Amino acid sequence: MAGDALPAPRRSEITQKLARLTGLSPDYIDRTNLRIEIQRFTKELLRTERRTIGRIDARFTGIDRDAAGEHPEFDPSIAAIIGPYSGMLNDYVRNDLKFDSDLPYEVLTSRVRPWNYAPYENRYVDVAETLRGAMTQNPFLHVFVAKGYYDLATPFFAADYTFDHLGLDPTLRGHLSGAYYEAGHMMYVHPPSLAKLKSEHRAVHQVQRGGESVMRLAEMLEQDPYDMDALLLLGRALLDDKRNAEALEAFRRALKFDIEHTGALFYLGATLARLQRYGEAVDAWERVTRVDPGGPFAQRARMHARTAVDLQHIFSTSDAA
Repeated sequence: MAGDALPAPRRSEITQKLARLTGLSPDYIDRTNLRIEIQRFTKELLRTERRTIGRIDARFTGIDRDAAGEHPEFDPSIAAIIGPYSGMLNDYVRNDLKFDSDLPYEVLTSRVRPWNYAPYENRYVDVAETLRGAMTQNPFLHVFVAKGYYDLATPFFAADYTFDHLGLDPTLRGHLSGAYYEAGHMMYVHPPSLAKLKSEHRAVHQVQRGGESVMRLAEMLEQDPYDMDALLLLGRALLDDKRNAEALEAFRRALKFDIEHTGALFYLGATLARLQRYGEAVDAWERVTRVDPGGPFAQRARMHARTAVDLQHIFSTSDAA
């Protein structure tokens, strides 16, 4: 916000932090006026090695004719996968789907132009409201977001930010889920990420259908014990399966990784309430409201806490009688 009025010591502090986070030199960041454009980043990061990195998947590196240029001459991640990708698609539609056509398959093309930005003129394109409206009008709609750490085209943190600011009703927040992958935009070109994507996608569908998913989620956690999304899905699946003691353990395990995770706290309270441990359930839900008073779980936590207090009173009265 300070712009040109940014004090020199503060500017130097920001420069050093950006250098540490991006791998770029402090001198380069200072010369960009602290504004790092993505195409320049993919050219600059490995410039001393005369290499570029991919925008779609930064794990891929390329070699330009002019190592001193401003922007990469091509995206090495696209160059590496475009042939196999289009060949596989053409084989699939012809041999499996029995669809024959002489039209070329356009993977990435400019033939869609002129693009109509009429609804978004003079502002950034934002379709988050369209998704919020769809999920509100169809309360059975669930959304799973697969996010690649090396995706510079649609960065994973931008996806997190968008979904955290969707403005979705708290009762529908549980319909959003996602996972992170050690790959880029098309994470399925990385075999371990492909296997993880398949497992997590199947697990999400099983949870939505109310089917058995515990074994699948347990397998996923064996591969990555720190997968918070899988751990929460496991707890919810166990809860749906009325395996309350195991669900309790899953949510407590999640809270060991993040003691203030409101989703884990909320479902911990739900599990404790099912076990008729209403006092502990109220404590868990009150923690939700303290950690994130305006967050997606807070409203439901307040409502459940009030109900649990009433139930606690009823049971304590009956015990006394």
